[in-house]
Amino acid sequence: MKSIPLHGSTSTSKNLDVALGFSKCDKVYDANQQPVLIVTSIRNYKGFEGFRLSDKRFSVYSGEQEYLLCEGFTVFVLGVQDGFKISN
Repeated sequence: MKSIPLHGSTSTSKNLDVALGFSKCDKVYDANQQPVLIVTSIRNYKGFEGFRLSDKRFSVYSGEQEYLLCEGFTVFVLGVQDGFKISN
């Protein structure tokens, strides 16, 4: 397991359908490009280091359940799966 700090503020979504839409995984890409979907599990050891935009008071798109993670937010890479195909 490797820990890495995220560079810059990172926009995420709690809603899988929204995340898949943002990944544009249904689009055909050049050979040197590919969509990426990162699945996370966030545990609040020291409180949440970010901002939830899941309330209509803070976001016009509250249904997207967007979470902004602060710069330097540390994530732990548990695994990488390449060549995975998402289909409905």
